[in-house]
Amino acid sequence: MPNLAECLEDLIGLRLPFTRLVEELGEFPLESDRPLVVLDPIQVSYVLWRFMSGELNDVEVRRWAHLVMDRREEIAFVPEAELESLVSSLADGLVIGEALDDHLARYLIEELRRM
Repeated sequence: MPNLAECLEDLIGLRLPFTRLVEELGEFPLESDRPLVVLDPIQVSYVLWRFMSGELNDVEVRRWAHLVMDRREEIAFVPEAELESLVSSLADGLVIGEALDDHLARYLIEELRRM
């Protein structure tokens, strides 16, 4: 069984199917008093590239972002405010009800490059 830091690395890298990520993370309470891993713009861009390649769909990107935000006390966002805001927007469906598409994903990747 992986430890919490390894599970969080799997989450931010989206290395496992969602059901397995949820199961593994469910083994650990939300009690961390400090970040254990770092999420940076490159990792978020990777998720968006996977969306643009067709490997992930809009719902899966949103689910990933929700899982990240649910564990945000254990994940350091670097840069903090801008990246946390972007991931939160992805979790909320950007503007509620707005679907993620290739054009928007490209725009977000450009924003991430500037961070």
